[in-house]
Amino acid sequence: MASEVHLIVNGAAELGSMATRRLDELERQWSRFIPDSEVSRLNANPGRPVPVGVDTLLLLDAMVEGWRTTDGLYDPTVLTALVAEGYVASINDPLRRTVLPDSTTGPGQADGILVDHAMGTAWLPSRTAIDPGGIGKGLAADIVAGELVAAGALGAMVNIGGDLRIIGEPVEPAWTVAVEDPSRRGTTLLTLTIDGGGVATSSTCSRRWTSGSCERHHLIDPRLGACADTDLAAVTVVAPTAWQAEVEATAVLLLGRVEGLAWLVERRLDGVLVAADGRLDTTPALGALKATSA
Repeated sequence: MASEVHLIVNGAAELGSMATRRLDELERQWSRFIPDSEVSRLNANPGRPVPVGVDTLLLLDAMVEGWRTTDGLYDPTVLTALVAEGYVASINDPLRRTVLPDSTTGPGQADGILVDHAMGTAWLPSRTAIDPGGIGKGLAADIVAGELVAAGALGAMVNIGGDLRIIGEPVEPAWTVAVEDPSRRGTTLLTLTIDGGGVATSSTCSRRWTSGSCERHHLIDPRLGACADTDLAAVTVVAPTAWQAEVEATAVLLLGRVEGLAWLVERRLDGVLVAADGRLDTTPALGALKATSA
């Protein structure tokens, strides 16, 4: 998942090792940079049923639901455009590269993604490829946090590159989440105190590269089929799950500062928006989360 992982487990020490092994397993199933991952096999065989495990079926369900609930602003089928913009190799290992059939186009048909839980198979429409990206990190955090509590932890926080899920009782008096200043890595902009749920941050300041003479970033606007042009540098959203927070943060980042803030208010979600010029906006109800400036 090419991200730092931070685990806090209110429980036995061996649960941390269990969580790490589980995250490695999800990486092997979902990475588009691993040739024999389930996602890579799906991308190599559009238009045909592909046997996949329960985790990948859940991932595909979340992808389709995220596409629907954001009116297509989150689109899991923009991988071809992302590759065309130059994001081909893993940032951790340049030798691990995404390979797609020549017939793949994008964006594809998210509403044509089919899953059969009974048969354990999934089907991508012709010319379609998927990228787990942020939703994969969010869902992985959701899965592992839930499994930690099911295994006996009183509470857990699983943070994968800024997409995190909190369940149960904290080790300290409260669960706190630091929101990073996108213009100064490692600097906290403000801190949220929450009881549980998911938190995700989407930003145009990370995952950047140069293609030709132009600087690119990983956020693809499915309406354009190219890197998004937005007046926001970063968006952090609080939602019931981490994968939901991730798709909502993506939608807000694409909408921009004014429309994005209205989007969150309409959906009764809390969030923090940081504009490219440094301006900070928060949703009106954010005070209920006990936000404090650093």
